[in-house]
Amino acid sequence: MRDIADIYTKLGCFEYETGYYDGALYSFLLSHELLEFLHDHEAQRASLYNIAITYHFGMNDYETALMYYDRLEKLFEQAKNEKDDFINMLRMKSSALESLGRYVEATESLEKIGTL
Repeated sequence: MRDIADIYTKLGCFEYETGYYDGALYSFLLSHELLEFLHDHEAQRASLYNIAITYHFGMNDYETALMYYDRLEKLFEQAKNEKDDFINMLRMKSSALESLGRYVEATESLEKIGTL
């Protein structure tokens, strides 16, 4: 089943790169559902990141992207050993908040990087 999740992820990446964001999102969501079933937490973080990035940069749906960034933040806080990826996610979350004009929250997200 992990192989199928990987195929959906690769398909989603291809769709994203070609500008087919709805298809990419669908593929990433399918991959994520399979990874949740497998309890593969590291791969779940990667799939949530793909979903968040698609909403954020591909579809300009910052509110939904923030929902996924928040889920990611909780997973990263549990992981403790993924500092670089956590920092990158906090930067992306800050960018989405800034796009929504939520500057105080964007700054708070960036300030959290200094505490890691």
